[in-house]
Amino acid sequence: MRRSLVALVVALLAAFAIAPTAGAAKAGTRWVATATRAYPLRAATPLGAAPASTPLRLVVGLRLRNRAALVSAIRSGRTMSTSHFVATYAPTAAQVRAVESYLARHGFRNVAAASNRLLLTATATVAQASSAFDTRIARFRQNGRVVLANTRAVRVPASLGSTVAAVLGLNTANRMAARPRKAANPPSDCLAPGTGYPCTYNPAGFWKAYNATGVTTGSATSIAIFANGALGGVVKDLRKFESANGLPKVPVTIVRTGKASSDTSAADEWDLDTQYSTGMARNVKRLYIYDAPSLETRITVKPVTKDDYLLLRRVQPDMYRCSVIVQDTQTKESWKPEDVIVGPGETDRNTTTVGPFQIEVKASISKKVDSMNAQVTVMRGGKVVSRQVSSFLLEKPS
Repeated sequence: MRRSLVALVVALLAAFAIAPTAGAAKAGTRWVATATRAYPLRAATPLGAAPASTPLRLVVGLRLRNRAALVSAIRSGRTMSTSHFVATYAPTAAQVRAVESYLARHGFRNVAAASNRLLLTATATVAQASSAFDTRIARFRQNGRVVLANTRAVRVPASLGSTVAAVLGLNTANRMAARPRKAANPPSDCLAPGTGYPCTYNPAGFWKAYNATGVTTGSATSIAIFANGALGGVVKDLRKFESANGLPKVPVTIVRTGKASSDTSAADEWDLDTQYSTGMARNVKRLYIYDAPSLETRITVKPVTKDDYLLLRRVQPDMYRCSVIVQDTQTKESWKPEDVIVGPGETDRNTTTVGPFQIEVKASISKKVDSMNAQVTVMRGGKVVSRQVSSFLLEKPS
């Protein structure tokens, strides 16, 4: 029996008859179906069973609890905190642990649950996945590529049937591709003059394009945007936009966070942010515009010292870990990019994306292990906003 799952799209798949992969199901296990079916490849040449050791990265979707009550709450427009959603509608911690234990018993690694308990990610081999989910995974040649696909519907033991909804990652045939086309009859007309934009989609056009014409408005929720400069014209543009599109006038509060500025160079951006955030929501409880004296990001990198190079002698002799902390001096928010591990005569680097920033840490150690160098580069939108270089001598490990 299958239960529907909110916000998880699963392709409906059709079955093939192909010899099983390694990892046969245990005799006597009572299996139940998930929403993941056998994958229906077209114009594909079978190449036999997938090698048992082939690595897979899998996502296990878990079922919501109290789904009818959740749907009712959404339709009523009630708001709820994340903690309330998890406690009331997400799988319980015990359910998540049961799935985690099951995957671990089948050799899955890197098993991790999302904070909302709706997804589990893990890595496994074809043999492990085939055994855990009572399926077969085969190789095919399709459109010049060798791909994997599960040729039998995915099942789980009955004890997990009320928890596991679907398993993603068992096929590599899917590739995302954009196929834009110009609509013969666009869902909205050109906007009224003076609203900040020429001919484009209006809110009603976006509602139609995204099949959101019947959703609840945001009238119970306040929203905020960040802006900079003189904003009086932005609010006037918002009122014209609302009038032109038959939208309610949302309450607006401008919160100044520093010295006022007369700059209007970014008014078009603030027009876009205010008009389309409230327009897509149809209505909001209040729009807060935080007017900052400057939107320039100031980043500092904590200087790398000898103490930041940690010797991993117990695990890997002569291997060192370079550890760095990056901080936004305005918001005081800090980030810990991925460490770099290097050995004698080696140079390595890691790039970590945190929010709008890309942080590259590059570290090197001399062959004699007597000198160390570190370079930390912080980029935003492809532009360097901060770079810090450290170099110093070390005593050679005894």
